[in-house]
Amino acid sequence: MADINKAIKGVLNTGKVTMGVKETKKASAKRKLKMVIVASNFPEKEFGKAPVHVFKGTNVELGTVCGKPFAVSVLGILDEGQSGIISIGKSSR
Repeated sequence: MADINKAIKGVLNTGKVTMGVKETKKASAKRKLKMVIVASNFPEKEFGKAPVHVFKGTNVELGTVCGKPFAVSVLGILDEGQSGIISIGKSSR
């Protein structure tokens, strides 16, 4: 899980993301998502045709990894930047 945590931090620094269900669903409707990361305790696991990676922690833990003082249930990847998160997310499923 350490690799995906590092990749999430990398995409937040060098890429472009959406946080939250509403924003991620909007991006999904526009077919802009490259990947979606959902917390393990979030019930919805499908966001259009974008590949979904289930984060092994809760939404509170995902929020912590994202550096936020609140829970993050869904993180949409629009541009992975220099993080390499797409390949890490696929290999850790």
